[in-house]
Amino acid sequence: MLKRFVNLFNQDVKVVIRNKFLTVVLLLAFVIAGLINFVIPEDVKITPKELFFDNTTERIWEKELIKRGMEIDRFYYSRDELHKAVQEDKNSLGIIAEGSLEDTTFTIIRQGTETQEIINVLDATLENGVRELRNLENAEGFGVEFLRSRSEPIPFNKNLIPVVLVFEVVMLGFLIIAVMIFQEKQEGSIRAYRVSPGGVLEYIFSKAAVITLLGLVYGGIIVLLTRGFGIDYLSLTILIVLTSTLITLMGLLLSVFFRNISEFFFAAIAILIASGIPAISYMYPSFAPPFMTWIPSYPVVFGVREILFSTGKEGFLAPLIWVLLLENAVLFAASSWAVRRKLLKEGR
Repeated sequence: MLKRFVNLFNQDVKVVIRNKFLTVVLLLAFVIAGLINFVIPEDVKITPKELFFDNTTERIWEKELIKRGMEIDRFYYSRDELHKAVQEDKNSLGIIAEGSLEDTTFTIIRQGTETQEIINVLDATLENGVRELRNLENAEGFGVEFLRSRSEPIPFNKNLIPVVLVFEVVMLGFLIIAVMIFQEKQEGSIRAYRVSPGGVLEYIFSKAAVITLLGLVYGGIIVLLTRGFGIDYLSLTILIVLTSTLITLMGLLLSVFFRNISEFFFAAIAILIASGIPAISYMYPSFAPPFMTWIPSYPVVFGVREILFSTGKEGFLAPLIWVLLLENAVLFAASSWAVRRKLLKEGR
């Protein structure tokens, strides 16, 4: 069996190289790494930008905010200038501060498209700023307790790495395995394999090994070029291997029941969209409905983030590995049945 697997694996590797799959993966990995490092900014502000007109005594707000690092070009020196700036920048809010330190009033100039949540956060921020300047304690008596040590904020560009790793590996593996299956059907390789000594296990293991190897090459290049050597590559490799194997088995199981890539296309799009939905929760953690947490890619993307940007969370990896092993076992059983009953049977 081992010899048959090695021969079939070598054959699949040659197919991957001949069809330029490896070239595409290498090129895509370097392009993505370049975008993350040099094009995508480290900080992206998705809430409206605040513009100020400080009309208070001695411009106390302007002095304090500049001291804290705010750009000086966000301050204007008349109401008319501020109104004009807000009209020109549709992703901005205007704030007029008046009075004195002991009696400060604020006027907020809105675009009219902001959510009430954004305005509430701005109100709370201004109120908290007033209290800090007056050196007042928190009258509400609220406190913050951290369950573990605080980690450094993740830059926006680097925060995209887990999304790229998980969902690009899913997309590439899913599509490449389908292309390989349909190509073998078209070229008659399935019929030839059916009359050879090869079996179902060697066939599935070979395909899974090739796709996993591509996933490791893709993920390894991106992580190495964007994060360097200071991460747990062993844990990351385990997650990439299990995720790549899972999506390979899923793509194999699904493609067996279609005659060509055109018929397979719409089903593939539906699967890829469903697999990518957890990216919404990743970017907006407060949005995590129960159904989303059951999608296999959901825990994986957060697990990869914990490996790349450790927050001190413990015990997350072992349960995730067991879940992926269980999912792989279920899909392996299903794909073995499908290959034996459907794919190889048609090769007669």
